Amino acid sequence: MRRAVSIDGVVSLGDASRVSATILVVEDEVLVRLMLADGLRETGYTVIEAAGADEALAILQSGTKVHIVFTDINMPGSMDGIGLARIVCSKCPDIDVLLTSAHQGTTELDARIKGFFPKPYDMQTVLAYIKSLFEMRDARSNSSVVKE
Repeated sequence: MRRAVSIDGVVSLGDASRVSATILVVEDEVLVRLMLADGLRETGYTVIEAAGADEALAILQSGTKVHIVFTDINMPGSMDGIGLARIVCSKCPDIDVLLTSAHQGTTELDARIKGFFPKPYDMQTVLAYIKSLFEMRDARSNSSVVKE
């Protein structure tokens, strides 16, 4: 089951910049997924939910624009969250990947992974970190603009 809902589809990324921001939440534990997705929606993000890596890949392959994938590591199915993260990092380098798990630390994670949150994580910490990722994106895009 996947749901896409947006409060207004637009999130402030700093000073006066505004862009549409979509986060794909991949989590097999329904209550954990709903809690995170609801917190992100309340902050103004568009959220798409997936119960596993296979469903997440189907969403990404459909052409749906996603800015961040927040995925659990240990999930049932043909692929875990690390496998999903490797595919996203190699095939979609513009998508930031965040991992979470109650069973694994941050050792030996791909350098392209933007963050790891051990479960149980603090929602405000996750929201602040995601906001900082968008602020860094905004700063990078502003620094690449040629000013006359």
